Amino acid sequence: MSLKKVSAATIIALSLAACSSGSDSPNSTLPNTNPTVTNPSNGSQTNNGNAAAANNQNNPASNGNTAANNGNNPTNSGNTTINNPPPRVDFLVSYKGLKDNVDKDMQELAEEIGGEGTAGTMKSHKVTLGKQSSSGSNLDLSGYPIKELALNQDLQETATVNVKGNDYTAIRSGKAHIYRQNYSLIAGIDSTDTTIKGPGLDKSRKRNDIFILIKGEATKTLPIAGKFDYSGIASDGASKGKLAYSVDFDSRKGSGKITGIGSDINLNEASIREVSHTNEIDNTVIKGHGIEGYSNRGNYRLGFFGPNAEEIVGTVDVSKSSKIGFAGSH
Repeated sequence: MSLKKVSAATIIALSLAACSSGSDSPNSTLPNTNPTVTNPSNGSQTNNGNAAAANNQNNPASNGNTAANNGNNPTNSGNTTINNPPPRVDFLVSYKGLKDNVDKDMQELAEEIGGEGTAGTMKSHKVTLGKQSSSGSNLDLSGYPIKELALNQDLQETATVNVKGNDYTAIRSGKAHIYRQNYSLIAGIDSTDTTIKGPGLDKSRKRNDIFILIKGEATKTLPIAGKFDYSGIASDGASKGKLAYSVDFDSRKGSGKITGIGSDINLNEASIREVSHTNEIDNTVIKGHGIEGYSNRGNYRLGFFGPNAEEIVGTVDVSKSSKIGFAGSH
């Protein structure tokens, strides 16, 4: 499965499998907040509704949820944060991959200025995404709230290259639209403007490029039986819709529907297969299990995330220049 560049009207809201540059070390200004796993019988680990002291509305002396005999007491329950820690998922964007892509553009600029065969020397590079800035470290997207669509996050890359003794500065600006789940993340990287300045050169141009970034924990082993009903959101960048998708792991097939974005999108039944996605923005690759099928609005693709296929993320190819992103959990 190969998700390619799409138009600026596109959004990504949801995710498919992870891979990041192993040579980069994470370091960011956003808090490295790991998602909290909810145990069906225990509530959230960070805010247990059965706590006898702070948030239990029942009298601890008159109900079974006292600190002494509550199954959620860390002293006698297997569901402590030590025995059942929240997932630690890699949501890093490779700084090296970002810089390598910019360097390619700078070498093209050097040849444009000095002629074929002219090489430029990259002197500096800085990337800013939302509240994070980096000149050498990976960007960590784990601080974005779970299941909240973060639209229009400012994105800017600034690079300076020396060509034949002269410095030229290129600034690429745009927006990012980010959606994170417990085990997956999908982002639409929308590059809208580029300016280049230096001796004898001052130009700018509008861009209409969107890259799809997918990070997360791809499901290694799928369930072999049972039916999972996933629900979540979908978005085209301008409006937000709803996703409902069901997978039958006995027959290894899935189908569903997206509503709220124009006419209903019927995601026709298709079979599970191996899929992959290349993140063009930072040159990382994601491989895992997914589904590729047809809809009344174009082909669709999705991937499974989480140790037990808890989540799905994907896109609908409405046209060559437009996609609808979706994500859900069960």
